[in-house]
Amino acid sequence: MSMESTGLFQIRYPNLLVARSRATLETLQRLPDGKWVNGHIQTSRNPKHNALAHVVFAKLAEATGHTIEFVKLRIKAATGYADLIELPDGRLALHGRPMNFSAMGQQEFSEFWNAAFVVIFRDILPDMPRSVQEQIEAIIFRRERMEERRRWEAA
Repeated sequence: MSMESTGLFQIRYPNLLVARSRATLETLQRLPDGKWVNGHIQTSRNPKHNALAHVVFAKLAEATGHTIEFVKLRIKAATGYADLIELPDGRLALHGRPMNFSAMGQQEFSEFWNAAFVVIFRDILPDMPRSVQEQIEAIIFRRERMEERRRWEAA
């Protein structure tokens, strides 16, 4: 029997994966006990971190009059997350690498966001009106302070 499925697990020390969703548990229950399986491990993405980036991209798109896809491609190109591809007619086109949850785990997304943060503040915001700069800064830093406060309160 061949089966392909995805699931959400939590790692328990030292070497145990625990099913963290009903669908994952049901998938595992269909496998015979002791069955060997191959897997691909990817850390879960933080949806709030992802949402923050997309709110910033949308605000930049609105301020520049470009589409969000254009803004993301510009940032991907500047951070090395885009490739030049040759089209059938010989022209070159910039192709951004996918950022969806299945293509990029949290570690890689954090690395992308850290690089994007530099590009946004160094290359994009200086050309924006001060009001837009302040809006972007408020979006980014308010969320970071809120997350820092939650961590502090949880400790």
